[in-house]
Amino acid sequence: MNGYSYEKDDEERIILAEGDLHLGQGVRDTSAQLKAGGEFRRDTDEGGHLIGSRFGGSGELNNLIAQNRFINRSAYKTFENAWADELESGNDVHVKIEPYYQEKTKRPHAIMGRYTITDQRGQKQEEVFSLTNENLNEEEFELSEEADDI
Repeated sequence: MNGYSYEKDDEERIILAEGDLHLGQGVRDTSAQLKAGGEFRRDTDEGGHLIGSRFGGSGELNNLIAQNRFINRSAYKTFENAWADELESGNDVHVKIEPYYQEKTKRPHAIMGRYTITDQRGQKQEEVFSLTNENLNEEEFELSEEADDI
C-alpha cells in the first residue's frame, strides 16, 4: 500500500510495517484510529500510525496500533520529525517497524525498529530504536530472543 508493506500474524496483529519513506499526505481514518487495539485499548491510548500519514502511511487498521498518546505525541513523533527532515534534505529513509505483544493482547507492549538513512553521496547510517508502550516494571516485560532479529 502506497509503497509500504504491512504484515499481520495469525491473531491479526500487525507485526511489521516497512518501506522507503516519502513525503505525501495519507488519508486519515478517525474511525479506524478509534478501533485500534480493540478491547485491549486503554484510556490513555490513541490510534497511532506505524508509518505516519505525512509519509503516505495507510490510515487503515493494517498500519494502526493502540499507542500510548504520550509516546505517540513525543518519542515516536520525534523519530517521524527526524525522518521528515532527512527526506526534506534529499536523503533516503528506509524503516522497518515491529510491534511486540504479550500473550494474546492486540495492544503492543513495545515498538521496535530500525531505520537507515542514505545520504546523497550513498553513505548509510543505521539506527535502532525501542519504545515501551507504557511504563512497565522490568519483571512485567521481557523481550524474546526474536527481538534481536530486527
